[in-house]
Amino acid sequence: MPREASTADTRQGYPAAVSRAAASGWGGAMCHFWNFTAGHLPPAGGKDYAARIIIVIIPYYSKCGGKGKEQNARPAQLAGGGKQVAFVERMGYNGSYNPDRIEDMPMRPDGTRVKNLPPIVAAIPYIMPKRYDAQNSITENIDEEVLKAYIREKRRGGIRINHMAVIIAAYYKAVQTNPKLNYFVMNSRIYKRNHFCVSFVILKKLADGSPDETTLKIFLEPQDTVFTIQQKIADAVDANSRTEQKNSTDKFARFMFSVPGLPKFVVWLAYHLDKHGLLPRKIIDLSPFHTSMFITNLASIKTSYIHHHCYEFGTTSVFVCMGKPVPNYMSGDLTKKMMPLGIVMDERICTGYEYASFCSDFRKYIRQPELLEMPFDGSAAPETAAGETTETPVSV
Repeated sequence: MPREASTADTRQGYPAAVSRAAASGWGGAMCHFWNFTAGHLPPAGGKDYAARIIIVIIPYYSKCGGKGKEQNARPAQLAGGGKQVAFVERMGYNGSYNPDRIEDMPMRPDGTRVKNLPPIVAAIPYIMPKRYDAQNSITENIDEEVLKAYIREKRRGGIRINHMAVIIAAYYKAVQTNPKLNYFVMNSRIYKRNHFCVSFVILKKLADGSPDETTLKIFLEPQDTVFTIQQKIADAVDANSRTEQKNSTDKFARFMFSVPGLPKFVVWLAYHLDKHGLLPRKIIDLSPFHTSMFITNLASIKTSYIHHHCYEFGTTSVFVCMGKPVPNYMSGDLTKKMMPLGIVMDERICTGYEYASFCSDFRKYIRQPELLEMPFDGSAAPETAAGETTETPVSV
């Protein structure tokens, strides 16, 4: 409930700006962050720094409507239009309502907390609070001959498509029937992500010919097909592959490292804001570490696969690494090839049975990639446009 700001707040060290903010409904969240930050910064200047951080954050929550109700409002509540609706539609967020919201506390913009979990499932994130504690890995070998035959067939029809698009499409299609693969864990709590996105790294050359890497992220929707996913990948690569092109992530990183001492503080602040659900939505959209799946294509640089860790920072629950094709020793026919995938998973987001069910569906779509040509939500397929795209050069 909103309360009156008192002079006792100022006497206890709260600056006037925070005392005034506390008079509004969302002031409690800021004061909570004040106490948390003051307890984690050096004692001599902790509250000083906390005050500055809070005063910077206050305008953001004022602009977003303060309480964050619109971020997880029911579709009927968003029907009136406005910036929130425009953002939800543009980014593919479903605007799902979160019944577990705490009044006057801002909600995570990228997911809603999962409740009514079995006790052991709810306890596991507390037993293994770090993502690197809960990593399981597997090597999945897919039939390279099937993929090559499908890609060649489409190219003969004037449609260029690559391995990464097929693998991402098969993964996303399997997630439709196994939605827990799009869950993530933050601060020992399990969340259901309200969108699906994929991060990957592309390799490009600088003006002097030396290689450079940049991270990209695309958002997928249930209406997508393998063709629209290919187009989204191609558009993202084309927009960022030019020598002089720097995306928002690159520009922010360059600015951050230009100021001594700033990187450590910015990462520390972002980590703790994210941990408590206070990281702004625009930063989450900018961050490649807040993603449903991170994929890297080492086959494009003729390198074997690896089991890449899931990042502790962010919300990545699955990391997939494509390796260069090798002789299919599992079938016994060494004239045929298979592509190994190194997959690392966060075991806390679902049970082993649910992972096994997902893998079964994923293998089915890889063996029958023509099933990926229909929209994943079962709607009518749009007309397919031929596009000239090439294998995306991607590395770790």
